[in-house]
Amino acid sequence: MHHAERRWIANRPPSITGSPPGSIELVVPWTDLELTGPEAACLAADSANGAPIHLAFRDRDLTFPNTDLSLRFTTAPAQREVMACGTLVSMQRGTATVVIEVQAGEQQLARGLSSSLLMAAP
Repeated sequence: MHHAERRWIANRPPSITGSPPGSIELVVPWTDLELTGPEAACLAADSANGAPIHLAFRDRDLTFPNTDLSLRFTTAPAQREVMACGTLVSMQRGTATVVIEVQAGEQQLARGLSSSLLMAAP
């Protein structure tokens, strides 16, 4: 990735904290875009899943290693610029769940869930 930019999304439901979902826009580092939608979606989704958790718990000394991210892909082709949005939808018994949506222009590349076990930072 040679470029990534974080923004807030106003036209999506807010996280359980009331904050707007965050998004990240990036430029994929390859030019073969027709068949690489899933790869581009993975790059963007991995980058977007931690922001809503960090925003919700930034005042606490927490870490969330080994996030379990499950994505379902469409057949849309990638574009050079890809955007992913992450929304914190649940926090129960130390597990945070984030909904991830990935777009390439007007095309949806993927949608999924990320579950993270929140642990006290060492």
